[in-house]
Amino acid sequence: MKYTYILTALLLLGIWACKKDDDDGTSYVPQTPEQDDADIILYATNDTVGLDLGLTEEDLIPLDDGVYISHIEMGTGDKVANDTTDILVHYAGYYITSGTSFENTQPNQPVLFSLEGNIAGWRIALKEMKRGGKAHVFIPSRQAYSNGNQHFTITLEGFALDTDERDNYENGLIQDYFSNNPDEVGTAITDTANVYYKEVMEGLGSMPSLTDSVEISFSGINVVTLEERHSGENGKYLLSEMSDCFKLALPLMKEGGEALIYAPSDRNTTDVDVLKYSVTLNAVIPVEE
Repeated sequence: MKYTYILTALLLLGIWACKKDDDDGTSYVPQTPEQDDADIILYATNDTVGLDLGLTEEDLIPLDDGVYISHIEMGTGDKVANDTTDILVHYAGYYITSGTSFENTQPNQPVLFSLEGNIAGWRIALKEMKRGGKAHVFIPSRQAYSNGNQHFTITLEGFALDTDERDNYENGLIQDYFSNNPDEVGTAITDTANVYYKEVMEGLGSMPSLTDSVEISFSGINVVTLEERHSGENGKYLLSEMSDCFKLALPLMKEGGEALIYAPSDRNTTDVDVLKYSVTLNAVIPVEE
């Protein structure tokens, strides 16, 4: 499959599970495996930090290397096949020392990534889950971010998406962005590309064709995380060699104009993220005859 979604330290909004620098503001002193184990069991079975999970020690299933799992819902689908499986999940992460949350997915916005890029504790625990399942996962620091023992609630929504599923999923992310930013709603350029366009300021010059070169300034952000992903200052590009979203949108602009372009991963420059571009068409340079 061409499209591989990989968890990056983005992902981001504090919604991605691979960030290595999460810190609950306390100084972490490495512990022995025995201490980690005792702290995890105490946290999971006692209302010591205000979460009150309602678990007993018998509810905790020990896995490899100090990881525990407690199933909330077993799920009825397939299990994760291996470390390279692309998984679609909802989750929330908590520090066991304080019970405070340090990252989580947003409602109706599960994240899709390769399990291979994740922390060891996730790779161990997710292989015990089935599609549609939900579980508490408790991970010692040595299998987590190395700054303390951690607790995750994880819902395994599914696995790698086929083309139609991916298109629907990513188009849904764009529509969610429009719902949260109604003044930026764009119009679909074609019926199939899921690329959207909104004119911000009409230019006064000529409109480019695919054979022209263009000078543009642009900035791109991930529509979920709002983090900057790809930008350029007054670069010169041959339009026919640009990403699909630019080939579709720039011929709608006039020289000197500004616009917003929304593009799924297979139509933009990243091949990974769903992006919003803010673009200024500074110059159109016709091809020389």
